Amino acid sequence: MLSCHGYSQTLLGSRRHGHVRGSVRRGVRAAVQQPSALSSSPVKQDPFQNPKVYNDSAFDRLMITIFTKRLVDDMADEGQVVDIPSECSYEDLVRVSRAVMKGRTPEQQAAFVRRSMQTLAGGSGNIIGLYKRLLPPSQWTAELFCLVASLCFGWLVGESEAQSSPIQLGEYESSLQRRKISGGGFENSMGAGTQEQTLQQNAMIRVQRSVVKIKKCRYLEASGCVAICNNLCKTATQDFFLNDTGMPLTMKPNFEDLSCEMIFGQEAPSREGDEAFKQPCFVHHCSALEAKMEQEPKPCRQL
Repeated sequence: MLSCHGYSQTLLGSRRHGHVRGSVRRGVRAAVQQPSALSSSPVKQDPFQNPKVYNDSAFDRLMITIFTKRLVDDMADEGQVVDIPSECSYEDLVRVSRAVMKGRTPEQQAAFVRRSMQTLAGGSGNIIGLYKRLLPPSQWTAELFCLVASLCFGWLVGESEAQSSPIQLGEYESSLQRRKISGGGFENSMGAGTQEQTLQQNAMIRVQRSVVKIKKCRYLEASGCVAICNNLCKTATQDFFLNDTGMPLTMKPNFEDLSCEMIFGQEAPSREGDEAFKQPCFVHHCSALEAKMEQEPKPCRQL
């Protein structure tokens, strides 16, 4: 049987232990609820750390050679000579792409590649003009371009797939939709203006399978160059599709994981409003010494 003194000591001890246990539990909860500054700032993974290895097929090698030679021939027409082998590798394509940039402004680089695309697509005359007449912008033509791009250009950009997504329609299709709605007889109904405006806004957005998701762009990974991506690929391709085929196209490169989206049917934003043109160089891959010496990242100087 415990004495009064022993009982009081036991009770006091249990309270002390309970207080300690409670403090420990509160400390653990605080540690869980308030992670350290180190854990709240995850380190970004270098997208170039594990380069993808490609085993080019005979078709891939043929297309790489045709495209590379087209660029070289067009440079020769302007007095610029670049030596290439009879069968070109992907490294030859990247080397020639760097040569295209020399002595040309970003606008001239994009225009140069667009002319090469025109030649490969049948020339800038009547043949290429058929695209606009036979394939005007619509849902099915956007999805057709998407399907062809996802199936036929793996040799250039790597693995890709067609996806469905809400699309902000280009001006051509939007104007058609607005005319249809304006002629729909809303003028005699109450709240006609608001209803028509809502319908017009909704008509400018449509879900369609016209997005090519490039999982990791081979061209960007091999070149490691933001300017090559934006000037020779993004701008040139957007201009080619919009101006030569009539199909609006927005290309959205992701410089963190090297993926990209080609959105057929959606017009590209202005250069000033496009985040891609605010992208700094990949410092460890850029040949420009200035980029490696900058204290704070700035948009690529060649954009």
